[in-house]
Amino acid sequence: MNIKGILSFLLILIFTSPLLAQTRMQTKDFQVWPNIYLEAKVTKRMNAHINQQTRFGNNSSQFQLAYADVGFGYRITKFMLVNLDYVYMRRREFVDKHEEHQIIGSRHQFYTSVVMKKEMHRYRLTYRGMLQGQFKDVYSSKRGVFPQYYFRNKLSLRYTLSKYFTPYIASELYYNFNTKGNNGLSRIRYIAGVFYNLGSKSAIEFYYLIQQPLRMHANVPLVFVLGIGFSNNISWAGNANN
Repeated sequence: MNIKGILSFLLILIFTSPLLAQTRMQTKDFQVWPNIYLEAKVTKRMNAHINQQTRFGNNSSQFQLAYADVGFGYRITKFMLVNLDYVYMRRREFVDKHEEHQIIGSRHQFYTSVVMKKEMHRYRLTYRGMLQGQFKDVYSSKRGVFPQYYFRNKLSLRYTLSKYFTPYIASELYYNFNTKGNNGLSRIRYIAGVFYNLGSKSAIEFYYLIQQPLRMHANVPLVFVLGIGFSNNISWAGNANN
């Protein structure tokens, strides 16, 4: 496996995406995403985890959403992990077609994911494939009867720089399906960050994320994110940038 080739590919995606996005989008937003991820071992192969994140949009001046993600992970082999999770979310959203009135609506998500990793000296290459379903406003909207489905592919590469610092880059692609007239690729994320290791099982994470919509919608901006998180176990580190 050619690490230099993978690294070059991810760097090209990350640094050229803003230029490509500016030609397609005019609406932009800067957001801040703090989160905390906690994990506890249940058995030798199974863990229980919770990930809580809050997002502030409109140039970080307004609450955007908050969610709690709880689930279990099962280690099939040394290099493969399977997750099963439920997510409860509260999100600010428009309730009229003119986008003049907003409410804080609820969403229920569920997903299963497979995480595979490969260690190469100081490098770690990780792939996560996730099938995610989502219900919106179950008790107050007709759209709450039918779930929306997404398939998310995330590829990340990290490098152990020292005992304390582990920088990484990543990219994630969303595919939307089972939505009437709206199937296909919907968004892509580019991430660059660093873990500051506090010990063998905990770390603070700082990252910069670009979320680019792949379709033209007036109410879907190009998003630039500053993220900070705390994790008690970064061995698999698959949930922080949900």
